[in-house]
Amino acid sequence: MFTKINNDIVICDGAFTEEELATIENSCDLHMETHGVITKMAGISYAMWVPRAANTKLIYSKMADVCRKANEQFFNFDITGYIDEGILFLEYRDPGHHFDWHVDNSESYRGKIEPVKLIVILQLTDPSNYEGAVAEVAGTGITQLPKKRGLISIIPGYMSHRVTELESGNRKVLSAWFTGPRFK
Repeated sequence: MFTKINNDIVICDGAFTEEELATIENSCDLHMETHGVITKMAGISYAMWVPRAANTKLIYSKMADVCRKANEQFFNFDITGYIDEGILFLEYRDPGHHFDWHVDNSESYRGKIEPVKLIVILQLTDPSNYEGAVAEVAGTGITQLPKKRGLISIIPGYMSHRVTELESGNRKVLSAWFTGPRFK
């Protein structure tokens, strides 16, 4: 289920079935259409917080389970849970949209006291449906996260990462941030 692709990055394949992925994507699209974009982030076409509801319980429970298992097997961080807002649905629709280099573990991230320990990213879009928009992580070099529908990438919150410019098509992902006490 888990594969370590370098010293700091773990991927998980097979956590969600194709049917579950389609349901997640359709639910996010419908919620965005009926409730509108929750937040506009620089460089990203659309972003919204996935509501905690009966129809999203599967998403929240599986993402947390993947995080817990990866953490136990590879990271051994003290994790207390999701950031308060939960899971973010991100959609890159327009050519040129991207997300610049950034780090998510700041103790002042979104006004929270606990730092982000792990970032869990679920790829919703089949890579044949878009060009560009490559997720990259900086460590001892630049690592490109694999592009595969249903693949989950888990990276420590202290690692700098970005998404390169979308060239064509449409890329959708879910991102979750798990927090915990300060690193010692």
